[in-house]
Amino acid sequence: MTTSRLTTTLAILLAFPAFGPAQEANPFDKSKGKPAPARENPDLEATSTEHHAPTTFAKLTETILVQADVLNAWMEENPPQAEAAKLRDAVQGWIADGKATPDHTSLSFGNIGKESMTVSARNLSYPTEFTTAPGATAASWPHPLAWETTALGYTLVDSWESDGNEKVKSTCDYKWNSLGQAFNSFNQLLEQTHRPGDILNPSFRAQQFISATTAGKPALLLRADEPLNPASEGTKPNPRRARLVFSQTEPQAAGAPRQASKPAGEPCLVSTKLVRVDHRTYSDWLRKTGLRSASATAWPATGGWIKSGSAKVTDELSGSMRRLGEETRLHSVEDVYYPAEWELSNSTPAKDSSSLPEMNFSLPGALERGQNGLTLQLTPEKGEGASSEIQLTYAFSRSQLAGKMVYSRIHQHGQWVPDATMPVFATNKWEGVLRLERGVWTLVGSGSDFDEKGELDPNHAVLAFLRID
Repeated sequence: MTTSRLTTTLAILLAFPAFGPAQEANPFDKSKGKPAPARENPDLEATSTEHHAPTTFAKLTETILVQADVLNAWMEENPPQAEAAKLRDAVQGWIADGKATPDHTSLSFGNIGKESMTVSARNLSYPTEFTTAPGATAASWPHPLAWETTALGYTLVDSWESDGNEKVKSTCDYKWNSLGQAFNSFNQLLEQTHRPGDILNPSFRAQQFISATTAGKPALLLRADEPLNPASEGTKPNPRRARLVFSQTEPQAAGAPRQASKPAGEPCLVSTKLVRVDHRTYSDWLRKTGLRSASATAWPATGGWIKSGSAKVTDELSGSMRRLGEETRLHSVEDVYYPAEWELSNSTPAKDSSSLPEMNFSLPGALERGQNGLTLQLTPEKGEGASSEIQLTYAFSRSQLAGKMVYSRIHQHGQWVPDATMPVFATNKWEGVLRLERGVWTLVGSGSDFDEKGELDPNHAVLAFLRID
């Protein structure tokens, strides 16, 4: 088998300052000295004359599994043009009644002309070509020769643009990929000797679309029914479920102006926390709080969840941040080396016709490197006036080594034992732009957490927080 070399690094890499053009004109200010016309969407107006109109937006995308018969009954009683907000209200009641389940809740932040990204996914490698060992018989597994890797989970890329008429359009590139049937052998020996979790000729389910919506209005982006799984003998089949994807964009509320605690040129301390929280608790809170203030008010709510036992801090990282306008990178990672190829070994012939040949373990070939830990990259820009507000461009990720998958087995001493394996890395990632106040924990994104096997855990969400002091 392989020997993994683990090295731990904690580094702060400070890049040179990022130079760019001056701040662009406010895309919402079309007056040019004339009285401002009435706005069709009052949510896009500034909260007071002391703040500029919002150019940073919060984007919420929810994937919810609903019993299809319940959804169909509701749709029969409501006209096709019924607002998505009305359906979303009904779904929240079904969640409380156990007829619907939140599967993924993505919260991201961005502004005009820039993209945000949210990723909650694990990698899965799988063989695409096979060979056999010299001397091997039909009573042996095929040896994996070539590999491909795919991401299982959610990847969402959001962008915002103004139509020049004070309306903001938000575009979502949505990708979801799931493992269907993990093991398709077409071989009686393999069917009898494989174990749950072994991977061979896997099948996948995927949903992907690009959809555009208007800021300030909830929208239903997708309804897709899941395949009906056949019932086991003596049991009833599970109800068919429909996958609903809702989306809503709101301008991020401006905070109350207050004097900055430090001059703009001084270095600061940046801190991060990841919090695992009960998914339904988080979903209910978002519904009651709304998107406009979610980033600024999430931490007090999270403190209460931690005290009640429905949430816990899972990861933390802090480090020095350079001056405003300069890029800072923080890494706290563990390097994990693993075989990217497995080389065949010889087999020992069977002693007689009633026994199986003894196979030797495959040998590691070329190595690849994965990372286990936290990575933060950010560039802060000064807010307006003497306020302590900062506009932050950030990329924050967590990668977790979550076990390994088995792709072939060999016969040794009467047992079929694992041979070729590959590690599983579960990853959360957030990239975006938002405004935050110094000295305040600010929510910068949410996604799905993972269970001990590295699979998406629909019962728990993970919240990412940042703070600059």
